[in-house]
Amino acid sequence: MKEEDGVPVYIKDVAEVKIGPFLRRGTAGENGKEVVAITVQNQYNANVVNTIKGVQKEISKLKKLVSENVKMDVFYTQLDMILRSIQNVKFSIILGAVLVIFVLYIFLGNIRSTFIVALTIPLSVIIAFIFMRIFNLTINIMTIGGLAIGIGMMVDSSIIMTENIFRHLQEGRESILEAASIAAKEVTRPIIFATFIVLAVFAPVFTLHGLEGRMFIPLAFAVFTALLGSLIISLSLTIVLSVFLLKNVKTRKKEGILISSIKKIYNPILNYSLNHFKVMITIVICVFLFSLFSYFNLGSEFMPEIDESGLIMDILLPPKTSLVESSRIASRISRELLKVPEVVRVVRRTGRAESAEHAEPVNLTETNIVLIPKEKRKRSIAEIKEEIRKQVGNVPGVLISLISPLQHRINHTVTGTRVDIAVKLFGENLGVLRENAIKIEKLMKEVKGVVDLQVEQTIGVPQVRIEPKRRKIARYGLNVEDISQIIEIALNGKVASELIETHKRYDIFVRFQKKYRSNINAIKNIMIDAPGGLKIPLSELCIIKVDKGPSIIRREDTLRRIMIQCNVDGRDMGSVVNDIKNKLNNLNLPEGYFITYGGTYENQIRAMKQLFIVVTLTILIVFVLLYTTFNSLKHALLIMINVPLAVIGGILILFISGIYLSVPGIVGFVALIGVAVQDGIVLVSHINRYKASGIPLREALVRAGNTKIRPVLMTTLTTMLGVLPLVLMNRTGSELQRPLGLVLMAGLSFSTLLTLVVLPTFYSLFERGK
Repeated sequence: MKEEDGVPVYIKDVAEVKIGPFLRRGTAGENGKEVVAITVQNQYNANVVNTIKGVQKEISKLKKLVSENVKMDVFYTQLDMILRSIQNVKFSIILGAVLVIFVLYIFLGNIRSTFIVALTIPLSVIIAFIFMRIFNLTINIMTIGGLAIGIGMMVDSSIIMTENIFRHLQEGRESILEAASIAAKEVTRPIIFATFIVLAVFAPVFTLHGLEGRMFIPLAFAVFTALLGSLIISLSLTIVLSVFLLKNVKTRKKEGILISSIKKIYNPILNYSLNHFKVMITIVICVFLFSLFSYFNLGSEFMPEIDESGLIMDILLPPKTSLVESSRIASRISRELLKVPEVVRVVRRTGRAESAEHAEPVNLTETNIVLIPKEKRKRSIAEIKEEIRKQVGNVPGVLISLISPLQHRINHTVTGTRVDIAVKLFGENLGVLRENAIKIEKLMKEVKGVVDLQVEQTIGVPQVRIEPKRRKIARYGLNVEDISQIIEIALNGKVASELIETHKRYDIFVRFQKKYRSNINAIKNIMIDAPGGLKIPLSELCIIKVDKGPSIIRREDTLRRIMIQCNVDGRDMGSVVNDIKNKLNNLNLPEGYFITYGGTYENQIRAMKQLFIVVTLTILIVFVLLYTTFNSLKHALLIMINVPLAVIGGILILFISGIYLSVPGIVGFVALIGVAVQDGIVLVSHINRYKASGIPLREALVRAGNTKIRPVLMTTLTTMLGVLPLVLMNRTGSELQRPLGLVLMAGLSFSTLLTLVVLPTFYSLFERGK
């Protein structure tokens, strides 16, 4: 260090030098025992599956290098959930395809024609995969989900084409070439415009941004490219195969029993509707009004919670809790969690690591709860969460927040919170913020569905306050910076330099020994070197006292804020937030203080605003395309009537099933708009053709309905049965597709009735004045 009167002074003479660990700010444990936990994050735009497999490969190599006493294991990975989800959706595609082919055979009654239409499915999927490869999209739960949703739509164009060719053969055309030629001329234009309308419906989805954009743009892309492929196939390969395969097919002049039976029911209903249009309009208006009532009573949420067979639980203790005490309590909670039958293992991280992503306090523990896979257990994730809250509720002084891993990551990344609802109170004075936050907490406790309620910890942390006496400091020829540096080194420690030994580097960490900094008197007696060789105790230069102060001061947009946060259980998020807002309307805040709302709810509001624009654009695009197709404002409006009436089915099924309106559900409504008008285009085109040939209006309506009832029912049933497995399967990842599938199924069933009965009725009304 220096030389004094010719005698060297070494560091060992004035300090204890030893190799030791870095100042510990966190611990980790598994099932109540301490471990070392390593977290690996995927880089932006990197393939998650490839990253996880690469890490697992490296871990396998490391296992061979470490001692036998060291056990390395992966406690949580998204790979299992991703692969299970993709596998489940693949199974849904296969099952949906089988159901679609079954419907085709039932209605066509011919193996060859069924084969021609069914061939569209694998070829359309191949085309979609080619486009996905070109645009660097991966096969994931959303792209595969898009194909599963579109599995029934892929055959619609081929159904219309093949059925029309088959019908002309049944009517006794002389040759297959003549039947194919006439049939293709009749339906090519409607098929092209109907498909373009469905494609156009998905176009606004590509304008979505943020999380909902990253999730549903791949889904829309998969459907878009598959339908584009199916259109190309229906106008080319389908016609060619029909000419070759249906050449020598013996067709029955009479219709099959199924179609005949359906027409016996359909014709009386259609005739009654045409004769009593006022009754039909009254029924439609009543159903529409009931659907409006159902809509305003629908719950709303951002995304359905995905059962990932795992949960993240944040455990928050009082601010003054030490790392040792936090670790002890967290280990105790881990052992309590293992009493829940579905819990396989519990891994916790208390505080933070040296190079952690976030500077978490030592009184916060993040716990990964690994569960038995969804497919192998009986209880739902909601029931498990309820039991976990009961188990942890026995531990005094503990606040918890329980959420799925995916939602936890989304909230933390997008909104900076870890919960469903965050009430943010802004203002200047910390004391006033805290006082009003407690009032808000009491009001939120009264709202049904609020769980894991807690106020952000800002005060109550024991502190040693050191306030410099500036005049005395200046009198001794010192400045505040000198004092600050000595205090930092003495109490907190500081890296003074670095020791390099071969390829290893060691920080040289300097800090006072514990006996010189462990109590208030020791701190007061810290000696400060002044000019002239004087040594002055710190108490002479500063006011030193024990006090309580804020653990952290949080700001947002440069404004101080405090957050009151909670999760939602047993209710939808939208209604819970509305109840909270109603409660807080009666709260008188001081001038300059205001409230905003964040958390998952923030994502929901942003997504709903975007989707409102998407739905509006979709309706506008569809109307423009319909007007272009028929060159008639009247006929475009006529088919557009199908849109609000078809939406009735989607709203009613959500209301009856108790499923909340969410982003997937709204995307389902967007898809429904296009599919609902598709059959209407074909039907109106045939009515116009019959009218143009001189057939009276009433006969044209009945004949068009009877002619197109088979393709309309086929396209509807294939689309419905294509998504049926997604609706019925209760497996990992099905939560995202179920609302979308339900909306499509119910909406299509409703729109089919409207297309075949109500649309001809309204057509007759529109033409009555002529």
